[in-house]
Amino acid sequence: MAITGGTAHLGASSGTAWRVGRRPGPGAEGGVDPSGPSGGPVLRRGWTTGLFAATLLLAVTALALSLVLDRLADARALVQKTDRIILTTELLLSDLKDAETGQRGFLLTGEAGYLAPYEAAVRSVDQRLSELDVLTIVQEVRDHLPRLRALTREKLAELARTIDLRRRGDFEAALEVVRTHEGKHTMDTLRDEIAAMTTVERRLLEERTEAAEFHSRLATVIAMATSLFACLCAAAAYRIPARRNMADLRSSEMRFDATFEQAAVGIALVAPDGRWLRVNERLCAITGYGRAELLGGRFQSITHPDDLETDEAQVAALLRGEIQTYSLEKRYLRKDGGTVWVNLTVALVRRADGSPQYFISLIEDIAARKTAEFEVRRLNENLERLVDERTAELVEANRQLDAFAHTVSHDLRAPLRAVEGFSQALREDMEEGLLEEARAHARRIEAAVERMDGLIADVLAYSRAQQAVFPLEPVSLDRVLWNAEADLGPVFSRRGAEVEIARPLPAVLGNRAAVRQAVENLLTNAVKFVPPGTAPRVRVRTEEKGASVRLWVEDNGIGVPRGQQARIFEPFERLHGAEAYEGTGVGLAIVRKAVERMGGSCGVESEPGAGSRFWIELPRAPETVTQ
Repeated sequence: MAITGGTAHLGASSGTAWRVGRRPGPGAEGGVDPSGPSGGPVLRRGWTTGLFAATLLLAVTALALSLVLDRLADARALVQKTDRIILTTELLLSDLKDAETGQRGFLLTGEAGYLAPYEAAVRSVDQRLSELDVLTIVQEVRDHLPRLRALTREKLAELARTIDLRRRGDFEAALEVVRTHEGKHTMDTLRDEIAAMTTVERRLLEERTEAAEFHSRLATVIAMATSLFACLCAAAAYRIPARRNMADLRSSEMRFDATFEQAAVGIALVAPDGRWLRVNERLCAITGYGRAELLGGRFQSITHPDDLETDEAQVAALLRGEIQTYSLEKRYLRKDGGTVWVNLTVALVRRADGSPQYFISLIEDIAARKTAEFEVRRLNENLERLVDERTAELVEANRQLDAFAHTVSHDLRAPLRAVEGFSQALREDMEEGLLEEARAHARRIEAAVERMDGLIADVLAYSRAQQAVFPLEPVSLDRVLWNAEADLGPVFSRRGAEVEIARPLPAVLGNRAAVRQAVENLLTNAVKFVPPGTAPRVRVRTEEKGASVRLWVEDNGIGVPRGQQARIFEPFERLHGAEAYEGTGVGLAIVRKAVERMGGSCGVESEPGAGSRFWIELPRAPETVTQ
């Protein structure tokens, strides 16, 4: 090997030379400059290595980023599911409150229109429970579902029982159920069960939100690290200035800031001593304070004094490591002097050595929901007061009605009996000396006394039907009709009545004495109100009407005009004078009152001259009836 002029030649025929010294000038023999503008093996190797490293890194981090984003999507889905579970439990509780409101309105007024919230709630409760069953996947929460379902059914059963009693006219029995506070105890227990579920779900929400935030931050960090390292690799290969990497970092930071500021809930970073370190715009909107005003103080200064002790106790438990997160409803003092209810969720971030670094707080505005809860509570309290007032009024009315019935029974009947006795004595003792006209007057007096006594008896029967407590039991209509035929047999014979009964007749749920009185009153009317010279024909049959039985009493009587059919069920309403058709005008009123007190209804279908078809409808009795 020969060395000439500082150039080493690797053989005469090699045709390739490597510059060891300075860059050769034009015409240098076989010289190739590795740093020259045309590029050389060294530059190409550096570019290729940098590109390969950057590509490999991007592929690896893209895979890692994909996994992290999958985890982020799963975490967000769980957060949404948890939010839905919390909302569904709140809606379930709201449905039950609506049902209770409808029940109490019906108890007070007896008007079916007040039951609309109750009926809507009954329809939606099963849907809420089914939705919770589908949504709930954590066993700790699922353990509450059987108890929640049982309490819900128990509450609805209690409401249905009082409504059924009120429909039957047994207002006192319905109130007695309310006074036992059975429903209130069930509702309180149900609230506790929902609160326990919600507490677990809120803890899960905190954990899942924290997981989502962690994966979000991790994704951001991976993306930023990938961008940074790729830029470094590119800079090593192409000597790109470092300011491009700074621009990328700034872009990532701007994206993070945008996410923090545009969140739908208030977010804050808080120092262990309570100082606000960072707040977003939503928190400023909730409290009414500007960002600078908040950052200059502590969370304790805007916390309502009644809530501060509870909040600080939870913070202390976090710092001691007794709990990982906490959630509570509290009030903030707004800048405008008002207060705002929020749901606060707090987690503690620690340093690598375990010492507290800062709190992450999520603040949700729940003012609208709390306003609705307060309004429902106010309405319930007013309803309780109205129930008490109405109960007192009904007790007083019943007391006065009892006093009136006693007066009618004793004070009015005594002079009537005296009048009747004197009239009979006059006729018997002075039979010979009385003119025929005087004897006729005496007989009219006795007939009037008899009608008056019958009217008093009917008034007392109506009074008893209005306020009596009817214990319900299965009643055989067959047995009722057998007894009615036996009691009214002389009346049927005297009037030449033909009575047809379409047996067998089913059993109903009612009171034996009340059902018998209603049926006998209908049969008496059927044979009484017929045209002169017409033999009464009566047909009794029954008809199934869903869960009820309708008993028809059809006659060939004088009929009732359509516009008068409602009147005849009112007390003392008569369409004809006593001279034409005997009676007091109370019989059908007793039928209506007795049937309504048993939870049934009554009515008539009729045309003048075409007879009448009276009916009473009562709940069908269970299949097996022992009479």
